[in-house]
Amino acid sequence: MSLRVSLFLVLAAVFALPAVAQSTVSWSAYTVGNDVYVTISGLYPGNQCCVGAAMDHPAGGASCGQPCRNTTRTVGPLSCNWSGGHYVWVTWADDKSNGYVDAYQPISVGTPPAQACSINNKINFDIIEGAGDRRVLLSNLNTNLFGTPNYPWPFYQQFLSRPREIPVNMRTIVDGAATPGVSVDLRIVDPADKARYIAGGPGIVQPVPGGRVNDNMGTVMPKLKGTGLTDNGNGTYTIVSGSEGYITTEMEVDPTTKAGDNWQVVATMTLPDGSGTKTDTSGTITAWKRMFVEKKQMFRRGAPLATLAPAGIRRVIIPNGPIANTEPNSFERNDYVLLLHAPGFGQPKAGSSAFYRNLYQIATGPRGFRARAPQNGRGTIDTNGTATLVGNGTRFSALDPGDVINVGGESRVVLRVLSNTAVEVHAPILTSIANQAYTVGDMNLVPGRRYVELTLDRDLTETYSPEPLINPATGPHTLNDAVVRLAAGGLTAADFFDASDSRLTGTAESSTFPAASTEYVVLPPQFATAPNLVQPVPRMLVDADAMGQRFIDKWFTLTTPQPLPGTDPFSMWKYVTPPNHQLVLVGDRESGDILNTGRNGVLVRSLPGEMASLLYRGTMEYKVGQDSSPQYNADVDTTISRTLVHELVHQWHPNDGYFTNLLDHCYPTVAYTSTAAYPSASSTDVLSSMPAGVQFCLMSSQSSAFSIHAPWKANIDINAVEYSYRTGLTDMHIIQRGTSWHSEYLEIRKFTEPWMPW
Repeated sequence: MSLRVSLFLVLAAVFALPAVAQSTVSWSAYTVGNDVYVTISGLYPGNQCCVGAAMDHPAGGASCGQPCRNTTRTVGPLSCNWSGGHYVWVTWADDKSNGYVDAYQPISVGTPPAQACSINNKINFDIIEGAGDRRVLLSNLNTNLFGTPNYPWPFYQQFLSRPREIPVNMRTIVDGAATPGVSVDLRIVDPADKARYIAGGPGIVQPVPGGRVNDNMGTVMPKLKGTGLTDNGNGTYTIVSGSEGYITTEMEVDPTTKAGDNWQVVATMTLPDGSGTKTDTSGTITAWKRMFVEKKQMFRRGAPLATLAPAGIRRVIIPNGPIANTEPNSFERNDYVLLLHAPGFGQPKAGSSAFYRNLYQIATGPRGFRARAPQNGRGTIDTNGTATLVGNGTRFSALDPGDVINVGGESRVVLRVLSNTAVEVHAPILTSIANQAYTVGDMNLVPGRRYVELTLDRDLTETYSPEPLINPATGPHTLNDAVVRLAAGGLTAADFFDASDSRLTGTAESSTFPAASTEYVVLPPQFATAPNLVQPVPRMLVDADAMGQRFIDKWFTLTTPQPLPGTDPFSMWKYVTPPNHQLVLVGDRESGDILNTGRNGVLVRSLPGEMASLLYRGTMEYKVGQDSSPQYNADVDTTISRTLVHELVHQWHPNDGYFTNLLDHCYPTVAYTSTAAYPSASSTDVLSSMPAGVQFCLMSSQSSAFSIHAPWKANIDINAVEYSYRTGLTDMHIIQRGTSWHSEYLEIRKFTEPWMPW
């Protein structure tokens, strides 16, 4: 009983309502004989309210209705209760608060149940079918570089808050009363797998293996533990019920358990009068994985810096060229711009000061120019360890803030010209020298190459820089700090590319990953401040190569660099993604042909042990306007939400080794829910339309798909798989291969816990 009382305090925190628009609710429970009634009163801010109550287990159901405000409702009678101590669970919600709220309180029933209740001699499990969250997470690796908030455990597992463990508690009911001192034998069984792609269902024409008992993929059964529990060594346990018949045990699943493995606890009690035994079974407990995703959005318009922009100047220089895939694609006077900084490649990401940004406005029209090689300066320079350079026979008045002076191999940006013979630079020259020759000109700019100078409305208050490991002459500028153009004076959704998480984070088992007993959590943006609750990365044309991976390494916050032996600067650092964390970048496009070779998404795995999913939303937005594209007039949000799931499935590599030369795609098959067979592999003719009922597997290969005539233009042939992204591709396949079954669902479930980049 003490355990349950302490858990009430936990629930009070877990299910607290949000501070804004709360329901003000009070409730009480009372008995009338054997029946229990619950009165719920309160002020609800919404238009429709839902309230409900149940005995001894959560999620008792809630009925909804109107009116909503100043409402008092009585729920009951809750009948046929055994004599003894119970817990009454209450659920309430309204359409203005954030979801349902559950709470409970103890209540004692003193009147025996009527004989018609038929509750004599039973074992009452807390965990029953259809009530409460019966998942047990294999792990909850919820810490990242900057301290992810504590993500809650599933309902029953939260009472222990430990990986692979869940409480399994019960009561012994004898002659309608909770009875102590009853001997109970316990054993754990493996019920049939009820996943819809295992058990089959209406309209499913693909073969399914069929659920059966003892079909868990993990071969080691869980163990029970608890005070007073005796392990009999043969897979059974014995325990005697305590006060009011209560029995407390904990199930601990084996580290080799696979997601989707499920169990029930079977309990048999020996009746005290020696008249026989009674057996009851708990609800089904299922093992789940939990994955965390850091998703970054890319700005729609912007350019990398071409050279250093230190605090104290108001000029920034960028390469000449378009800043966007669509119009407008250049900076203009009065534009609002953000300057963005991330730590240099391989440098620590120790906190919020490592990443920063600030808002400015372009004060004058941008000026284009062609860079020249540094020129010898007039006279000589003395340095004394300060940021003031003293000239001898110099004409510093010919310089402007932002010009660059190079002395003894060190470059400094001019902040202020004090006189013909004195100039203040952004940082001291490290060595003290006298009568030193110098040059004027930026060595980060390539002579003959065109650049654009932006003059801001005020001096920079922080420093932005190019990537130190990049040769400015050979580039690329992908890793440099950057400047981006905003649509207005603050960050809005129109300023960046994004993708919906709706198909990724859904909890219904009709969704892709939940069907594989895998839950995805998209981490909140790092260092976000209202109202800008996202932290986009610079607009760059990021390819699926080593530099693309390094761009992700630099701008994402989950990763931290580890030193490696070597001489190549980039190879001296390895970025390690924490276990069960994956990375997603929603970007613009690749650097190639956006229509003919541009991909909707790609898995970036150019560096060993590193991996990320890259979505090219800019490519999709372009293709929907081209009638030669399968995506013509498609809904981009629908397409990219499926592409997000597709690319994350690739991080599990479920088809490698099963379908050769298809880069982890599948062929030939359709989704297991398809109502039509996949066209023959020998069918190469262009089909006039999509075969009725075909629903391609989410991981179908576009390269091996047949073509169809475009519905909008008969003389154009388009790829059938890419076309079906509009409406299909919501399921994965399951097929028989010899005596075994293959499916992306099963491969994800079987993946070693925890997940790590491969």
